[in-house]
Amino acid sequence: MLQTGFFSSAPIFLDIATIYYFLLPFLLFASIRYAIKGEYKKHIKSQLVIFVITMIVIVFFEVGIRMNGGFVDLVKQSGLPFKPMMYFLVVHIIIAFTSVCMWWYLIVTSFVSHKRGELISYHAKLGHLTFAGIAFTCIAGVLIYYLLFIYN
Repeated sequence: MLQTGFFSSAPIFLDIATIYYFLLPFLLFASIRYAIKGEYKKHIKSQLVIFVITMIVIVFFEVGIRMNGGFVDLVKQSGLPFKPMMYFLVVHIIIAFTSVCMWWYLIVTSFVSHKRGELISYHAKLGHLTFAGIAFTCIAGVLIYYLLFIYN
């Protein structure tokens, strides 16, 4: 897990996670299209599968970061200014955590309401907000990767 990746000097686990985070908004958009077409069962199943894969990638990513000394060491090795990178990381983490919690909430409440044959009136609005948060998080994560390993 600690060998050098194929894009830069970053460990391979970061390359794999970055590729996934780059693709995640597109996967979510494809799943959302199921709902737009009225294919709710496909939408629910695809959201659940994407969510589970995302959680696995997050755990894989977090374990790898800790095995490499953490974000602080990665920033120090990059030569980038520490404080701005930490501020950016904190914003990234807050939005990521909030978005994942909202995503889980949507999955659980939607699954339960779908089983009852009901529709949640605010689902689409919260779904748009969740998608925006996840998309921002993915873009920010890819940008962090770029700044740490490619920019310098």
